[in-house]
Amino acid sequence: MIDKMLSSIRQEHRLRSLNAGVFHKLVVRGMDFEIHSYEAVDFGRVGTMCASGLLGLVKRDILVISPMEKDVPVITYERVKAFGKDTIMLGRYDMKNDPVYVKKTGRKKQSAEFDQEAIEYVDAYMDEVKQAASANEKERREWTEQLVTQLIEEYQLISDIFMSTYGFKITEKLYHEDLFGSRANK
Repeated sequence: MIDKMLSSIRQEHRLRSLNAGVFHKLVVRGMDFEIHSYEAVDFGRVGTMCASGLLGLVKRDILVISPMEKDVPVITYERVKAFGKDTIMLGRYDMKNDPVYVKKTGRKKQSAEFDQEAIEYVDAYMDEVKQAASANEKERREWTEQLVTQLIEEYQLISDIFMSTYGFKITEKLYHEDLFGSRANK
């Protein structure tokens, strides 16, 4: 699903792969993680995290789109497939409005419906980006940095797994630099 969503983004913006360094491939609590970070040219940052464990019985995907150059919200997509259940979580974080978070859980037979919803979510967002005004990049980075810190502290986007394994500083580096792009990769 992540590949299809990235394809939708690529229709509008060139994605330049960034080095995720030590975070590219990890094993944490028996789960294999693969993390990618992209610069969306003239737009912002796109981060992905795909995890699987228990011989493929558990899969978890995350997509984060963080605009730095456009005045649109940060959006997140999180998907968990485990033991016949499918859960989709869509987040929208705006500088001017309260966050909007939608969570739906269903059975495996609803996966195609959730896939379609995810693609429509990204496509609608990319249409919104086309109409968006330019943003103050410094202001966007500062706001996104505060948002990321809050998400980590509230254990959202599975930050709890990384916090308990690596601690706050390393988790913060992963989320700020690779997933959200609120700080430059070091």
